[in-house]
Amino acid sequence: SRSQLLKIATSLVPTYGFTRETLSRSVLELPKDKAHCEPLSENAVSSLFGSGDYAKKTLIEAWLSEGITQMASAPSPSLGHVLHARLSYNEPVLHYLPEVSCSSYKSDSVVGMKNILQAFALLASPERGLPPLDPRPALKHASRIADEASYISGDDSAQLSWYTRRASLATIYSAAELHQFTSPGTAHAFLDSLLTGSSALKQSVDEVQLFSSYVLQSWKGILRSKGILLPSTMTEGIGFQSNFSCNHSVVLPHSISEVFTTIGTTQGHERVCRLSKLCTNFELLNSDTVSLPTKAALSESHVRTLPTSDSRTAEAQNASEDTRTLPRQAFTMTETIPLLFGLFKNDVILNGTLTWDESANLALYETESDNGVQVWKLRTFEEVDANSTRVSERIEGVCPRWLKAIVQREASKGHMYVEFSTFCLPVMLKISGLSSAHMNEYYTLF
Repeated sequence: SRSQLLKIATSLVPTYGFTRETLSRSVLELPKDKAHCEPLSENAVSSLFGSGDYAKKTLIEAWLSEGITQMASAPSPSLGHVLHARLSYNEPVLHYLPEVSCSSYKSDSVVGMKNILQAFALLASPERGLPPLDPRPALKHASRIADEASYISGDDSAQLSWYTRRASLATIYSAAELHQFTSPGTAHAFLDSLLTGSSALKQSVDEVQLFSSYVLQSWKGILRSKGILLPSTMTEGIGFQSNFSCNHSVVLPHSISEVFTTIGTTQGHERVCRLSKLCTNFELLNSDTVSLPTKAALSESHVRTLPTSDSRTAEAQNASEDTRTLPRQAFTMTETIPLLFGLFKNDVILNGTLTWDESANLALYETESDNGVQVWKLRTFEEVDANSTRVSERIEGVCPRWLKAIVQREASKGHMYVEFSTFCLPVMLKISGLSSAHMNEYYTLF
């Protein structure tokens, strides 16, 4: 039967990998009275398990399900022994899988996938078209392990504790499994450290970031194998091709000179950034000037990475009336993001500059985070009357394309950051200062 062949195929994965060949060879391992003399044909594999990559996904899912069953074979029903048993189930597969370049992956080949990461990337890839990655298979994988481990160990948590207990176990096991992908020899010790609540728990977030980059690269390889080209994100103007944006404005009961000095220049920049409750560290770095062509408006420029203007060169350029110099302040800040209801916290480092043009009442805030998210934020100051000023912010940013819709929605709603659950653990995408709520706190600066 199909289920019998799948069960046999999971035992062949250490030898042949997550491939259609594994499925075709399953008939050779049937009992003697039913065994075939030759592997299944490609048509037979497609008929029984699905065409193309779908058959591989079927095999991966069957292998994951078998791993749940194997958890009951732990030497004792203690939580630690059960999770260690599941971790050990991965080991024969990790040892076998070859280092195959993602870009050389062919959807119709029987070449093994690069580490088990490629298996998760394949599970999350859409069957047709180019929608975002589907995180549900990996989330289901983590939650099933947590649920089974809780059941075997006799956990009797109730109501809210039932959910938080399983969320915590899913996070701990997933972090250990991600660690196993890059350091198999220390995975069990790492799991023990997480279970005992040692300081190594923070490393779980680092494992997520590493894993996410691997999976994204694997997914890109799959797309390339299907003839889908990923466009460059760089363009002129703001420095990148924006894939999310939002706008907001507030009116403050203060003169334009006072508001501009506080919000648009170095004088109040640290206070503005620290309005975010997530900000845990801020430091002003060097200040300098940058040169722009006279006809180039700051509102249409990207100046964060421009070289510093030499004072003598700047004077000569200004004399020719072809360029002008603007003050620029570099800074770095850290924002600490809570993950999984505060069970973990992750530091996001942002490096950026604030550049301002007092004559045009413009200030430009540009940052790039250590997870690759870029934000270009233009502040425009308009005098409403002698004692009130409108501050408008236009935000353009670029993030991974598969998060675009989520980021756009959350940015428009005014969220400071987006926590997107994918591949067993939350992958946090930080976008500093996007919220309308942040601007609504500007009045506290005066």
